[in-house]
Amino acid sequence: MHPDFDKALQIGRPPTIQKLFPNSRALLVSGKVIDRAMLAKGKAMTIAANGRNNFIIRGALQAAQRANSAIIIEIARSECNYCPVNFWNIARQVDAACNELDITIPVAIHADHYGIKKEEDISVALAEIPSLFDAGITSIAIDASHMPDDKNLLANLKLNEVVPAWAGLETEVGE
Repeated sequence: MHPDFDKALQIGRPPTIQKLFPNSRALLVSGKVIDRAMLAKGKAMTIAANGRNNFIIRGALQAAQRANSAIIIEIARSECNYCPVNFWNIARQVDAACNELDITIPVAIHADHYGIKKEEDISVALAEIPSLFDAGITSIAIDASHMPDDKNLLANLKLNEVVPAWAGLETEVGE
């Protein structure tokens, strides 16, 4: 174990992750942290693995650990309707796998393509998005790309109000 790992656990995990998993040894971090680390390193990248089930989550985590690389485990809003993994249980599954498999690399939990198709969807999103972060999501992609660019921008600005400052935020422009 790297000597700085315990320090990373203490300072790197967002407050919601600390609250949800107080005794965890999983380094679940904000997507923003992974993005900033890649930019600082330069010529670096990570993958976002679509964690549609526990087998994929475990395999992706093991591969990232072997590569000594940060990873983003994600699930799209549309997939929450038919996959055993969804926005409200993905963090628990990733945390459990990290602890069981002794995963020590940084892992972000991403809500991908949180779709906003029309302006009426914004009020539902304002109520729902905070619950995603309460459940362990550490970054989100708000996808209002089906709306005209000006409405997309306004939707993202409004929804940014309910995304924690520590969290990663991605937006979709164009389809």
